[in-house]
Amino acid sequence: VGNIDSLLKQSAYPEKDYWVTEWNNWCNGCDDGKLGEYNYSFADKSIGYLLDFLKHGATAGLVWEGYDSYYEHHAPAPFSYWGMLAFDAKNNRYSPRKNFYALQQVSRFLQPGSWRVAVSGETDSLVVLSFHQETTKNITIIGINRSHKVRQLMGKLKNLPAHSSLAMYYTSEQHNVKRIADISITNQSFNTAIPADCIFTLTSNTKPEPADWYTGDIHVHKNCGDETVLSESKLPGMMESNDLAVIAVLADMGNGAVKN
Repeated sequence: VGNIDSLLKQSAYPEKDYWVTEWNNWCNGCDDGKLGEYNYSFADKSIGYLLDFLKHGATAGLVWEGYDSYYEHHAPAPFSYWGMLAFDAKNNRYSPRKNFYALQQVSRFLQPGSWRVAVSGETDSLVVLSFHQETTKNITIIGINRSHKVRQLMGKLKNLPAHSSLAMYYTSEQHNVKRIADISITNQSFNTAIPADCIFTLTSNTKPEPADWYTGDIHVHKNCGDETVLSESKLPGMMESNDLAVIAVLADMGNGAVKN
């Protein structure tokens, strides 16, 4: 990947960008109908590849794959277990794996049109990439702390828009996109502690949509065909974690959302 961007710049199409498709960490058995290991270590390596692609000029990464899938042509087994969403054949349900949350540390906060900003002071155990979106003025810093200890991250924002604070989120073995205390910026400088063994994001962009927009979901079910009906009291908390300002709850599922 490291040479692709420079090769493009020296080709007849120097203005072209490139995407990386079907990326992930290697999963033994996932092509053979066998479940792999989907722990934090797997997610760390998967996101590490994505950050490396971005560091070397890729403008997009398409993960392989979104969810465990059935393929007629697939050999030696018809079922692929590479998904960020895991399929439970016994209960016919999908549920998120750790790398589903790990990817959000990038996809949820890094806006289209962002430019990578130079970073100094990286180490083997602390990977850091920084981005600036010129239209929204947002700053996003994404990294991986591969040390088993808390690491201090000190930053000086040079030639970048002024912000009073950065929100911090991290994913580890125990936590998924967990938000902790905001980080104050004084005279374009900040200092914060990065939790051990985590993928982290520092960002001025706590809302992915533009300032004068809001997000919603017009098709929400309290039930998807089994005997469980989600209580309305749980919906506000789910809206908050998914950045939804409004939802429309469907109640016309026959034996689904409306029971008795």
